[in-house]
Amino acid sequence: MSRRSHTPQQPLTAAQVEQWITATSSMRLHLHVLATAPWHSVERHAAFTQMSELVLDAIEEVRVLSASLREGSQCLRDRSTELCEHSARLLERSTRVTEHIEHFILSQQEIHDAERQRKMA
Repeated sequence: MSRRSHTPQQPLTAAQVEQWITATSSMRLHLHVLATAPWHSVERHAAFTQMSELVLDAIEEVRVLSASLREGSQCLRDRSTELCEHSARLLERSTRVTEHIEHFILSQQEIHDAERQRKMA
């Protein structure tokens, strides 16, 4: 996963998210070991600096994931609206065709009845 990227990205796979979580957890454990070093050591200071960067990276990744999820959700809502509108048009068309067929069947029945009456007369 990228670090502080503001460019659009392809959707993340579950494997990529899992890989990021594993890498972040590993880094956290490494930094924890460094942070437990003697009180005023260079390693301890470096560990706290890296922890801060790790938190910033994690926050940015959550922001990117959140934006990606919102974008995907909006796309799905838009597609759902399109499908509902298309469905409504198809139902309206089906109703018109059904009415036309009913009218045609009634007309055929009237012609058949008229022919029968003419033959009887």
